[in-house]
Amino acid sequence: MVRPLSRHARLAGVTLLELMTVIVIIGILATMLIPATSAMFSRMEKAKCIFNLKALWVGTEFFLQDRMYWPQIDARLLQDKQSDQYARQWMAALEPYKVSKETWHCPTVGKQLPAEVKNGAAKKERIDYFPTPFDNKQMTPHRWPDQPWFIERGAVHGEGNLIIFPDGSIKTLDQLIAKQKKK
Repeated sequence: MVRPLSRHARLAGVTLLELMTVIVIIGILATMLIPATSAMFSRMEKAKCIFNLKALWVGTEFFLQDRMYWPQIDARLLQDKQSDQYARQWMAALEPYKVSKETWHCPTVGKQLPAEVKNGAAKKERIDYFPTPFDNKQMTPHRWPDQPWFIERGAVHGEGNLIIFPDGSIKTLDQLIAKQKKK
């Protein structure tokens, strides 16, 4: 024998109005979270860039300790836009010091590259952090504490290019400009 539902049990169901209210509230919350999520991903990419610069600094410091001079890569190779020899030579110089090819790539710059550059048939090696050329004298890279070792390819993180110095500190171009204006 089937019993009819009590009055209390019949009222426990969800009405269409209540369902629509919940959907609207979830939509509003999702809309509020999108900018926060975007900002979070942007900070994560900047943190990855900072990590890459630190890894380049450590690898170069080990290179200096082993060889007693800065890697001697001919900067004139940059003039040939069709060639990726400059990038390849830098990667090869620091590879024994656990600096991988991915370390040379800024994730934000990578997202901004056209698809044919990222995964085209003519995919070339690239470096997104450009080294300062130094001579082959032993202490030259440490002689000037304000001379950057590596500078990020573009100002893609909103505060100017990231720059790493001989002591391993990282500053943005905007921070350096503000410091100069205070003087």
